[in-house]
Amino acid sequence: MSMSLEEFMKKALVPTPGQRKGQLFANTLQAARPKLMSYLIDEKLDPFYDDRKLWTAVGCVIDNWDSPGFRDE
Repeated sequence: MSMSLEEFMKKALVPTPGQRKGQLFANTLQAARPKLMSYLIDEKLDPFYDDRKLWTAVGCVIDNWDSPGFRDE
């Protein structure tokens, strides 16, 4: 079952004890859309280690969520 963009954002942007915001976003994206996460890494937009990249990564995910090239199903 595929996760919608709205479902992903609700899960990826909820504060979670023990994880920084960028770390949670990256981990959630890796589970939901690994190809899109790979793209963020390749483009140096991965927020895992740098929370300052989070909102740029969010925008990229919003722009590309429905792109056929980034679907993993």
